[in-house]
Formats: sequence, structure tokens, C-alpha cells
Amino acid sequence: MIDNLIGKTLALGIILIVIGGLFVPCSQSSLKQIQKNQLSINEQIGSSAEDTTITCYIGGAPHTKKISYESGSHLKELFEELAISNAHDPNSFETQQFQQRILLYAEKQGLLPVGISAEKILTQLGKIRQGIAIRLSQGPALLDAGTSHQFFCNFVSTGEGSAFPIIILPRFIPIIMAPIPRLFIGWKTLLGITSCGGLLSRTGFIASGPQQGVALGFWGIGFSIFLPPVMAYGMFGYALYAKVTAAEMEYWPPNNPPKITTTYPLDGATHVPISITELSFHISDLDGDLMGYSVTTSPDIGGGNGNLKPDGTYTIPVSDLQGLTTYSWHIQVTDGKDTTEQTATFTTEAVAPIISNPIPEDTERDVPMNLPQLQFTLKDNQGDTMEYTVQTSPNIGSDHKTDVHDGTYTVPISGMTYGSIYHWYVNVTDGMYWTRKIFSFSTGYPSPFDPFEYDWQYRKQITINHTLVTDDLEDFPVLLSTTDPDLMKAQIDGDDILFMNGAGSALKLRHEL
Repeated sequence: MIDNLIGKTLALGIILIVIGGLFVPCSQSSLKQIQKNQLSINEQIGSSAEDTTITCYIGGAPHTKKISYESGSHLKELFEELAISNAHDPNSFETQQFQQRILLYAEKQGLLPVGISAEKILTQLGKIRQGIAIRLSQGPALLDAGTSHQFFCNFVSTGEGSAFPIIILPRFIPIIMAPIPRLFIGWKTLLGITSCGGLLSRTGFIASGPQQGVALGFWGIGFSIFLPPVMAYGMFGYALYAKVTAAEMEYWPPNNPPKITTTYPLDGATHVPISITELSFHISDLDGDLMGYSVTTSPDIGGGNGNLKPDGTYTIPVSDLQGLTTYSWHIQVTDGKDTTEQTATFTTEAVAPIISNPIPEDTERDVPMNLPQLQFTLKDNQGDTMEYTVQTSPNIGSDHKTDVHDGTYTVPISGMTYGSIYHWYVNVTDGMYWTRKIFSFSTGYPSPFDPFEYDWQYRKQITINHTLVTDDLEDFPVLLSTTDPDLMKAQIDGDDILFMNGAGSALKLRHEL
């Protein structure tokens, strides 16, 4: 089954290096980058060159040929189309046609050595399939960003500089005349293009820009050129394995980045127990790629990482969580091509008792100086019994109780004076954790009271005509607008104006001026 597949999909590429421009497999964005560098090369060499010089190494002996610039341009166009087709689908009929057309055109131009025909090269390279049966039983290995690889692939590469070792036509095993692969071919260039199309995986990539790579088990042919100041290389053929790290990497089909879902605790979760020992998350990849992940936390309660992971739910250990604390954790997942990141937060439960709803409210003003008690609410999320102590300064009362549960508690007070500031301290423990709150307030007149007993000298009655009010209302605001010469008796800031709910001893109403 595999032999038939290899036989039908056998493909071949070729690279020709030309003065005035490199022949490169590239996408449109990669082509623009190469064209920009071509301009620089032309300026160095001189734009008057009309011919292109090609050197083919055969068993170490160079074979050099000049062709017209027009012929070189035509080959360049064919090769650019081959590069895209090869990366998209090396098994397609279109890819095979481009490969054959390039070899035949090179033969027509006399670029191949005497005695070596395009047909012979295709025939001999086709024998590769007779001894190879590669079955990809697992997904691609996790690689660094900007790095990709392929097993058993069509392989083409070109760039400025040189490859090592020098590329030559395949040597053949005597008698059976099967090609002998080179153990490896390596290259490193500041300006290059490499195209790989997997014959079995039906995936491909184009690496462009600064890059380095290696091809293992290489069968193929190569060309090189050196015309000062330009040194360039080009090669085509098959490789059992090719790996490239480049500044730019494009994939076919387009890669689906990994996804991060189902985190625990959920993002934004509250009242998370401090007893949890791990964080969990689910990762998946639509392409079936193996993934690597890394998790960090802040404040630091733990972290972890993993490599070569399939779709699934993974955990990292955490410890020493503190109560009523907000933590963030950052998840980074990569499939070797794209990276997905996500940050989630959660807040732990309050393990210490909670003190709330103080009466008077903290920093409240004009608290009646005859207020009979202080009031507060206690709660313990674990349901533990509590012990509390309340103290005041200046001393107007205190309290201490044990074995209390969630609820509202009061402390009797007395002896407050007008215009004074008081502090009160609530300390509560559940036997393991402590909470301490400090509140303050300032006193005003008692409630109810008669202003005339406290040196108020003037009073005016305000009457609301109830027939002008359409509904029965309680505790509703009233807007009062008046011009009254008697107001000249008040302070300029109106601080000595009171509103009472009746004559004589009455309740003071809240107001704003």
C-alpha cells in the first residue's frame, strides 16, 4: 500500500542559481523580500550582465554553462510556481508537472552534464521508493518557534552562501544502480528559501530569510555559483528527514493554533478553597499536533511544564495558598508552529473570620452622642466558633465573648460628649486565624433633641402642601428653594442650619446645601 503511494507521488525539484536573482521557492511575501535583496546584488555585480552562469558539480568536477537572461527568467518563474505547489501538496499532479518541466528545460539548455539526461535522473531517483517504507505513526515532535520539519519529503533549498558538503549528483550502487544517499546536507544563510513537501503527511512549509537547516538521507542534485561578490547554492531532491529554523515560516495547510479551555479554578472564581493542591486546564489542537505547555503563577504558588502532549487535561501542583488573596496564572501552549497564551485569575476564600457592617459606619460624622450601642457582624466561612473582643478609645465601653457563631453582635456604650472623635477595635479569632478591624466616628447632637437647648436662636416652619403630591410617599427627598432675609443670621457656609422633623425635641433630618 505504501509502495504504491510512493510510486504515484514521486516528485522532483530543481534549483538553478542565476545572476540578477536567485531561483527560490517562495510565497508572495517571501518573494518580495528576495526581490529587495536582488536589487542589492545587482548593484554589486553590475546591471549590464546579459548571461547567467550555472555551475553543476558532478563527482566533484564542475560543469559550467552560460544561458541567456531570458532563459534564466523563465526558469525562475517555473521554480517559483513549483515552490508553492510543492509546499501545498508534493503529491499533486501539478507539482510533478512543474518538476518535470524544470528538468526538461534544464536539459534543453545544456545545464546537465554530457551523458546525464532528465529522464535518467528521474528514473534513478525513482528507485528510492524500492527500499523505503516510512509509516508516520505519531505526530510531529515539538519544536522551537520558527522551526519546522518533514519526514520523507520533496526538498528544495537555495540561498546566498554555500551548503556543506558540496552537492553533487547521486552516486549509484554498482550492479543495481540504486542511488546512495548522503548521510546529511547542512546549510546556513542570511538570505535563503527552503521548501519541503511531505509525500506521506501531505503537509508542507516554506522557510525564508535568515535560516539554517539539515537534511538527512539526501538524494538529489545541486548547483552553485560564485561570481564575486555573490556566493550562492541550490539543491533539489528527496530527504528522509529535513529540519529548518528560519526567521519566517509559512505552513500548508495553514496551521490551527492550540486551544486552552476548561480551566480550574474558572477565570474570575471567588471563594476558592485554600486547600486545593493543583490547577488544571484542557488543551487541544485541531491538526492533531503534539503540544508543549508552560504555566506560571503570581504570587508564586507553583508552576510546571510539559512536552509532546496530545489533547487532554493537565495539572500543575500548587501549595501554600493564603486566604482572601487574588492569584493569577499564565498558561502558554505551543504546537511548534503557533503559540496560544491565556491568563486567568481566582480569589481564595476568607479563612479568617470576617468583620462587616459596622454601626456607626467607619469615619461617620454627627453620630448622636446618646447612641446606646455599637454593632457589627461576624462570619466564618468554615463554620468555626469564634471569640471576639471589643475595646474603645476614649473608653465608652467594651465587650468579650467566646463560642459565638455567624451573626450580628452589639456592645453597650455610654458617656459620649458632643463633637468628640472615638475609635473602636474589634478583634476576632476562630482559634487559628485572627482578624482585627479599627473603626472611628465623631459625635454630634443627641437624637432626638431640642436645638433651643443647645443655643439655637431662630426657627422657621416649612409646610409641604400634600394636595400637590400625587402619591403616598415615605422617606422621599424634598428640594427647597427660598429667598429669605432671615438667612443673613446664619453662617456664610450654612453650617449652623438644621432641619428637624418637628418643633421642640425632634429628630434631625439629613440635608445637603
